[in-house]
Amino acid sequence: MRARWPRWVLCIALLALIGSLFALRRLHADTSLEALFANNNRAATAMVRVLNGYRAAAELIVLASTSGKDAAPAQLQQFAGDLQAAIANDPETSRLAGSVIWRTDAQSQDFFENVVVPHGLFYLDDQSFAAAKHRLTKEEIFQQVRQDHAMLATPGPAAQQLAKLILLDPLRLHEFILNRLNTLRPFKTYQNSSAFLSPDGRSILIRIQGKKPVSDLQFSRDFSAAIMRVANAVNRNHLELNFTGSYAIAAVSQAAIRSDVISSVVGSVIFLQLLFVFAYRKPIGSFALALVPIALGIVLGLAAYSLLKTTFTPVAAAIGGILAGMGIDYSIQFLAHFQHRQMENGDAASAALKTLRSLWPALLAAWVTSLMGFAAIGAANVRALRDFSLLGSLGLTGAFAAAMTILPAIVALIGKKKSSVGDMRGFIASSGILHWIAGQRRILFTAGVILCAIAGAIFIMHGKSFSLDPDLAALNPQPNPPLDAEKIVQERMGTSPQGMICYLEADSQEELVSLAHRAGQRIRGLPGISGTFGLDSLLPDPAVAKRRIDHLDPHLADEVLANLRAALQENGFRFEAFAGYASFLQSLITDRHPPDLQALQKYPSLAETILPMDVSRQVREHFDAVTYIFTDAHSGDVIESVRTALADTPGATLTGLGVLSHDAEANAGRQFPRLILVALIANVLYLLIYFRNVHDLVLSFLPTVVSLGCILIFVSLSGLRLNIINLVAFPLLLGIDVDYGVFLVAAARRKRRKIMSQDELMQSLSPSFSAVLLCASATILGFGSLLFTSIPAIHALGLLVSIGILACVAAIALICVPLMGMGW
Repeated sequence: MRARWPRWVLCIALLALIGSLFALRRLHADTSLEALFANNNRAATAMVRVLNGYRAAAELIVLASTSGKDAAPAQLQQFAGDLQAAIANDPETSRLAGSVIWRTDAQSQDFFENVVVPHGLFYLDDQSFAAAKHRLTKEEIFQQVRQDHAMLATPGPAAQQLAKLILLDPLRLHEFILNRLNTLRPFKTYQNSSAFLSPDGRSILIRIQGKKPVSDLQFSRDFSAAIMRVANAVNRNHLELNFTGSYAIAAVSQAAIRSDVISSVVGSVIFLQLLFVFAYRKPIGSFALALVPIALGIVLGLAAYSLLKTTFTPVAAAIGGILAGMGIDYSIQFLAHFQHRQMENGDAASAALKTLRSLWPALLAAWVTSLMGFAAIGAANVRALRDFSLLGSLGLTGAFAAAMTILPAIVALIGKKKSSVGDMRGFIASSGILHWIAGQRRILFTAGVILCAIAGAIFIMHGKSFSLDPDLAALNPQPNPPLDAEKIVQERMGTSPQGMICYLEADSQEELVSLAHRAGQRIRGLPGISGTFGLDSLLPDPAVAKRRIDHLDPHLADEVLANLRAALQENGFRFEAFAGYASFLQSLITDRHPPDLQALQKYPSLAETILPMDVSRQVREHFDAVTYIFTDAHSGDVIESVRTALADTPGATLTGLGVLSHDAEANAGRQFPRLILVALIANVLYLLIYFRNVHDLVLSFLPTVVSLGCILIFVSLSGLRLNIINLVAFPLLLGIDVDYGVFLVAAARRKRRKIMSQDELMQSLSPSFSAVLLCASATILGFGSLLFTSIPAIHALGLLVSIGILACVAAIALICVPLMGMGW
């Protein structure tokens, strides 16, 4: 039975591996913003709806700029026209691209002329409406016509053009409606051009809509590449081209995730192999023996994850290299003790079983404490962190299970008498370091305490307050040309880099328009707000429209037309020449049907800037829209002031990348102190149960306390900005560092049961101490693989964990082992 057991284990493992490889095919990358923010964050939910449902968010943006200092509007517009024609004529881009917009389109102009102007009185505020009504009185009509007559009598070349303007609007009512035309411009253009030219005339903005959603990552990549190819081909004047927008950003993120997965895993494997070359007599065989079972276990864990979820985030993508560095600790510990046992009795199978029986409690404790670190991260209300936690927990569980089953089976099958596979060499395997530490234990302990005191004093005197990073760029792959281009667009076009969006929801069309007006009124005029654009810019407030109808006398039109006829005849004008204007006045004053959402939906290119792409959704019971908020300053105070203004406006949710950054910072500040405290308490309680005495608990936990203290000092003195990703280092270190203390203290505890001197104790601890050194090195190299990833926050995570583990090892050598040598 003993001979068949290892073979059965390996056969079952092989079958599980085959099934796991099929299961892993279900996984695909998730680059959505929603994963990075709290589940109960309404702003994040609203932003995801905007990104997925609004055409304005599903665009590829091309910014073309001249290299000179002079305005070149003709050249830029020529490029935009050429690009539009090339996209339409190219077989690939014509299949992928929708509208190409680089100027105010005809529909926007038609909407103003056919909707806003004929219903102009409904758009006026109370003050303007009162002024307009006053201009329609008999005295004002005669006064305006007299002014027209006087202006036409003035000689000059402009008289003919002036006559045309007077013919169109002799009462100059357009003065009350012109401000509505200005609200249709989301940003200032060069000489008020209808083209999207920058204020200095040196750049033009071109918006290209795709035919599939941004969530289709393959489409985003193909669409972005095709547009870039065509744009570069028509760029005959060597303009500077920048590409951004949701499609370009999604394409870069998806490619970066794939690259990060490969680079972190490959980098971790290479680093670990180099470590084994340095540490083992047979590095290739020992490395394969240590890594293969763990890799198999990790694959099984990832396959289990794929049965629960089908997506993984950029944060979770870095887990492969981390798990390799953490999971191989179990193999290293097992092989170190296995080699020692095999040297004693020679039989590999017997040595494997004895090693497993003696080591499993410590391995179990180390696995549980590491699992608690991941579990604490999983308690966060951020999906990306929960996915990271779940993936890490399952992968680590697979590695632990492999170390307990597959690895013993392999060594039992391939092990030879006094095999050197797994045999450490050099100073790592020797007990010389441990003996030297024991001999200098008082000096080293004193030095360790002094170093801790000095570090604490430096922190108190020169440490800075911890700061959370509100910049989402640290959570995105870098370099990131689309994100960089987004900032360039904002600078060139004169918009704020932290504009906001007010997402609106209502149960009816009328309520939605009313909500847009209430929200707009509360937002405009706040400090830092330069303007808004939304439904309230395009449609009248239903409540105001009702008041206009109530305050307009049905007979007023006849009175106004009679007075206009008399005033024109008195000043020598023929009333018949103004027949069109008279008809317009008649319609304007007697209008009883203000424009609504149906009127706007007849102009889809304009409607889809603030309404969902699927306009048919607006005939259902749920209605939604967006209002764009333009800011000339950005700070948390501006965001909070807008939120305060909207607090009693149900259905209005403030969102936008700047808002989400602000929320992520606040959420991290609230979440992580609690998560770290939970992980700390859970580890202490578990170890208290495991050791069943405070002495061993304190001794095993002491290096962890020193490690966390060093990390806090490093963060404070270096000015490193913390965010929701690199803050993960603290609960992770609680689980990782405790493992090393557990391994060492558990080994010492087993030896204390025998009567031996302190020197004999140090001698017997040599395998455990050597294994701890190698485990720490492996974990550092695993997290060191994060240096190959593209996300700055993950870089910082690898750096913080590596520094923490180095501090933990130093604490073991300077404090923990000397205390054991002194009989503590």
